[in-house]
Amino acid sequence: MPLNRPALSLGAGPRGVQDARQWVVQTCRDIDRPELVECAELGVSELVTNALLHGEAPIQVRVRGTRQHPRVEVRDGSQERPVLPASEEEDDDVLLTFGRGLAIVGRCSDAWGAEIEKDGKVVWFAPASSFAETGVPGVISGVEATPDDLPGDAVSAVVRDVPVEDFLAFGRHFSELRREVRLAERATTTSRSTVSAPSACALKTASSSVPARRCRSRSPKRSERSLASG
Repeated sequence: MPLNRPALSLGAGPRGVQDARQWVVQTCRDIDRPELVECAELGVSELVTNALLHGEAPIQVRVRGTRQHPRVEVRDGSQERPVLPASEEEDDDVLLTFGRGLAIVGRCSDAWGAEIEKDGKVVWFAPASSFAETGVPGVISGVEATPDDLPGDAVSAVVRDVPVEDFLAFGRHFSELRREVRLAERATTTSRSTVSAPSACALKTASSSVPARRCRSRSPKRSERSLASG
């Protein structure tokens, strides 16, 4: 069953991080997924902290997806793209804080990313059942709205007497539907690629086009992580 709980609006300051943690933990328990609590709590703490430090109000957190595949989302009003974390080899400074939060998110999720929208951005992650030694790469999609994005034959239209609240609600609903379609498309692509991967790998090995060691079977979970993020 799809999860579509109302978003939790957060205030500024450390209290917002605490409220987000408690809300996400309770949601995981409500949907009978206690094994996700630890990673969900850690991931949402990092994302809300980033939103408070680098984003803009309003800041909201919600859980979407399904019970089998829940997804935690943190929305803020800034279009600034998240800085993807550096590789493990480059991150030698234990005191480094810039970008480290997203590195932690990558290690406590099966997939994560950001959707840049006209009125801000949504950073999301699918909490994993256990904290990993290495993180999955994030995927940033969506584009900032600029005048150059308009086609040459664009037509302007004026719709009068539209209630402001209804117009804003429609815009939010459209953005959510677009994001859901994109995520569903990625999930479908991942499913198809996972099924066809063994046969493709076997063909490559048979033709000696790649070393056999590169075609070792991968666990379904790691394959899903790689494909969902790539």
